[in-house]
Amino acid sequence: MQRNKQSYAIVPHIPGGITDPQTLRKIADVAEKYNAAVLKITSAQRIWLEWYRVRAEKE
Repeated sequence: MQRNKQSYAIVPHIPGGITDPQTLRKIADVAEKYNAAVLKITSAQRIWLEWYRVRAEKE
């Protein structure tokens, strides 16, 4: 999901907000592998992984 032109997010589906340690580990592995800037638990019982676009500096 593209939130705006500066950030992107992935929100995995977690039925009923209930999961197991293996699923949480997989989510954490993805966050670490792709350097997620933010992981948050939403009021809708979802885990939000967010990335920010890095701008190239002009010389």
